[in-house]
Amino acid sequence: LSRAPGDPGPGVLPARGTGPPTPRVGEVAVLPPPLRPGLFRALPTTAARRNTGVGLWEIGHVFRRPAAGANGDGLPDEREVLGVALGGRDAVEAVHEWRAVAEVLSLRGVSVRNEAVPGLHPTRSARLVGPGGEAVGAVGEIDPGVLEAHGIGERVGWLEVDLDVVVALPHDPHVYRPVSVYPSSDIDLAFE
Repeated sequence: LSRAPGDPGPGVLPARGTGPPTPRVGEVAVLPPPLRPGLFRALPTTAARRNTGVGLWEIGHVFRRPAAGANGDGLPDEREVLGVALGGRDAVEAVHEWRAVAEVLSLRGVSVRNEAVPGLHPTRSARLVGPGGEAVGAVGEIDPGVLEAHGIGERVGWLEVDLDVVVALPHDPHVYRPVSVYPSSDIDLAFE
């Protein structure tokens, strides 16, 4: 098990309000894995307990290698990503999940473009693209070869959304009204 420089070691919590050291190029080995493999490890575990058709949702940080000449400091690109694995379901169900997420967040202008996505089935995958051409995420069905490599015996729909991009997309305004702190009343008992 490798540790980042300055890491106090297992079982030792950092001081309150501090986190792990900022990752640098030499420390990439200690970064957490992307969401997809972690969710894939959970699906066979649930299937072994006779729980098939499980839908798993996770929001987490994903670290990508910096693009060549991106910012010059060599730091990985850190993104907050929503990952959804839908056991026993296909690409159509994953698109339904995306539409539900987009509706709840009142997103406008995100299109689903049929396109091969690495790790997903080549003909059952698509990219989510924002109105300005920005990459929002991917949706589809996991490639059967990937499922076999992870010991998963059912189809798996997949949705991955870059939440950092979603925050910057156009949204319809929400009008919220305050919730009353008093209970509702069915009868008015005002006496004179």
